[in-house]
Amino acid sequence: TDWNVQAEQMFGWPRQEAIGRLLSATIVPAQHREAHERGLRHFLATGEGPILNTRIEITACHRDGHEFPVELAISPALGQEGAHIFSAFVRDITARKLTEEQGRTHQEELQQLNEALDRRVQIRTQELASVNESLVAEVAERVQTEESLESSRQELQKLASQLLRVQEEERRRIS
Repeated sequence: TDWNVQAEQMFGWPRQEAIGRLLSATIVPAQHREAHERGLRHFLATGEGPILNTRIEITACHRDGHEFPVELAISPALGQEGAHIFSAFVRDITARKLTEEQGRTHQEELQQLNEALDRRVQIRTQELASVNESLVAEVAERVQTEESLESSRQELQKLASQLLRVQEEERRRIS
């Protein structure tokens, strides 16, 4: 095992303590240790490994015991005397995962706000439609009343004209 400064910072193990330790006992979380050991045995027996030469997201274990998300890429190679060596590129993706989770949370909150807004718009639209119906009915009633009043005014005007004519005729007849 080789160990650089970035590994010291990421995992909390000084180089002198990490060198010579099994990775499974150093940075592999307990729930992944058996799979790690089984995968290593499978590779040594067959030369194949499903996670080799690819990037995966998994958790790693810090020296203090807390787990954190990492992006991991492992490449095998043959070293001196035919022994296999593995180069691992590990990147702490805690900040990215936190940002993704915050994005999902914000997206869910936005979705809830949009749904609430849609409900309020529907309710308000129904209220406005009801008020509009009432206004249309009131306007129709006023128009009908105005038409009735105009008709009554015209009738009254005719009657007044007739009365004036009758009065005039009566005055002429008396004089």
